[in-house]
Amino acid sequence: PESSGISKHYYTRMEVEIGEGRKTIPISFLSLHLVAIPLEKSSCSQREAQALVARDIMRYLQLQNSSEIVIFGDFNDYDSQVLDYFNSIPNSKTLEILKDPPMLNLTNIAKFLPQSDRWTNWYDKNNNGRIDFDKGEATMIDYILLSSNLTNAIQNVSIPNKILYPTGNKNYSDHWPVVVTIDL
Repeated sequence: PESSGISKHYYTRMEVEIGEGRKTIPISFLSLHLVAIPLEKSSCSQREAQALVARDIMRYLQLQNSSEIVIFGDFNDYDSQVLDYFNSIPNSKTLEILKDPPMLNLTNIAKFLPQSDRWTNWYDKNNNGRIDFDKGEATMIDYILLSSNLTNAIQNVSIPNKILYPTGNKNYSDHWPVVVTIDL
């Protein structure tokens, strides 16, 4: 059997001061850039394997430190529970694995946005230099997943995808960030 790893990732753990008593809580962060091409079968299998490795890392950290969890980045897949602008359906269980309902129980914060705002990626399928929403060129493959205490502290969620729209942002990137404000 082949083994799998995640080559494009970064992990850190921080002690964050909260409240007036300056209590600290541990928060573990994992950024990911998973294998691309969402609908290709071999990419789906590789992404699922990468998601299993990431999930196991975060499970370990949560158990060791009672840590809050943040997983974010370009997952190159869709979420079947929080549909994007184009109603993209995943061909893998990448998001389901990362959210890990039995243990980590992470929340895709895009659920707090209207579906019409849920797009972080532009793939110019017909090379016309503009986003053709009706052709599925605006999808969501970039995410922030949070543990429940952090989810409960959300003040604001946004995707600044209207910046440089309607000509897109091809001069900079084909992705827009997901932004969250949390008040601890």
